[in-house]
Amino acid sequence: MKKKIMHKSMGENIFDISNFIFMIVLITVMLYPLYYVFIVSISNGMVVMMGRVNFYPIQVTFDTYRVLLNNSIIFNSMKNTVIYTVSGTCLSLLLSSLCAFPLSR
Repeated sequence: MKKKIMHKSMGENIFDISNFIFMIVLITVMLYPLYYVFIVSISNGMVVMMGRVNFYPIQVTFDTYRVLLNNSIIFNSMKNTVIYTVSGTCLSLLLSSLCAFPLSR
């Protein structure tokens, strides 16, 4: 028994190519700000203020991370974030379950 090979039409090929290009542009637009924040965080502050950092870090330094990790307030803030997230998720799950149970009957 022969297998039938399905070929894509010209319209499908054009759609696939344009969809691929659109997705690459969308991914770039969404990921570049995250990359930019990272390269600014590891670049020298004076170089950043002069506006010379665009696509790659210049004069790499980790002083900002050193200052951040030596500050005890940041760990307290992280602890509060975890507490709020876990308690909010549990409360939401509990209330959703309590409201959904009568509707399922």
